[in-house]
Amino acid sequence: MKKLNLGCGRDIKEGYINLDNVALNGVDVIWDLSSLPIKIFKENEFDEIYAKHVIEHFNNIIPIMNELYRISKNNAIIKIFVPFYNSEHAFRDPTHKSFFNYDTLDYFTKEYYLRYYKEIKCTFKIEKIDIIGFRLVPKSILRKLSKYLPNLVTELRFTLRVIKNN
Repeated sequence: MKKLNLGCGRDIKEGYINLDNVALNGVDVIWDLSSLPIKIFKENEFDEIYAKHVIEHFNNIIPIMNELYRISKNNAIIKIFVPFYNSEHAFRDPTHKSFFNYDTLDYFTKEYYLRYYKEIKCTFKIEKIDIIGFRLVPKSILRKLSKYLPNLVTELRFTLRVIKNN
């Protein structure tokens, strides 16, 4: 299994190709993600991609989602961790450019009713969304309240499956 840790920073993972734009200790590949495609990777190369707190740094997430799709095999798993839009974590970092709620990645699924955007060239199935937040509130209530009360949810963890055989 070939795995990519995208924008790893200091979170070096064993068994993964650790990619970042800074030559930190343990980084295997140095690449500026503002330069897409990632030319050193070919199509259908990865079985898993792990992207923890990376995607929110893009002005437009469509090109990076298309690139993750391109370098992933059919049925590959992509794990994306992002700060929730209604938390201080989303806004306190001045390098964050995109904001996420529970439905943001729906645009990249086959079933989504606005699927007519021609620049979206990828298809994913959302396998799971983990909600990270205030532990004393049940998840079903947390999801509803988090739209109105800031900082109840701090992070969303999406697990996507790559669908290439439409």
